[in-house]
Amino acid sequence: MLDILKIKFKGLNLLLKLLALFYILEFSFIVLKIFDNANTIFLFTQLIFVSLFGILVLCLFYDLFATKSSTFLYTFYRGKAYKVYLLCLGLYLMPLLMLCVLISICYEPFNSLAAFFLLSSQVLLFSTLSLIIFILLSDMSITISLFILYISAEVATFGENNYLYHMFYMDLHQMVSFSNVSSTLVLNLIIGLLGYKVFKSIVA
Repeated sequence: MLDILKIKFKGLNLLLKLLALFYILEFSFIVLKIFDNANTIFLFTQLIFVSLFGILVLCLFYDLFATKSSTFLYTFYRGKAYKVYLLCLGLYLMPLLMLCVLISICYEPFNSLAAFFLLSSQVLLFSTLSLIIFILLSDMSITISLFILYISAEVATFGENNYLYHMFYMDLHQMVSFSNVSSTLVLNLIIGLLGYKVFKSIVA
């Protein structure tokens, strides 16, 4: 499994460098207090890092679902694809935890645990649904276009569109806390775990 990750990460070198750049920018924004309050920087964190992981996993499994060598790759990945996904998810969430803790240090009051659990549920939900759509369509550009449209609609309406599911926390006035995000967190987690179960059943 680690050999697969080493091979894949070599091909994702540019995307990983871009991700590292966003982490550095985010740390700088938090420490320098570029934004007025914690909720603004947390909204920025949600929109950037949730979508970036969605793109990362699409690139990670691109050759498995959208190339002519898929039959061979299914044999190569058998029993490993979902483990690769979980390992990447864990590695991705660790720096996000540090970001949430840093926000709580620089901005008060801010519940870093509530923010981290919400981010984790968003990353799980967004990435598993992206993978399922990609598997169904076998077209990464359409998949990315769909979730760009979703995020654009969320930002444009600030989460008030009645026809969309709202996975992000977009309230800039009430600080992030378990009482404020619990319903969104639980729904994200339920849908995300269902998405993961579907993805696992496909690649098992």
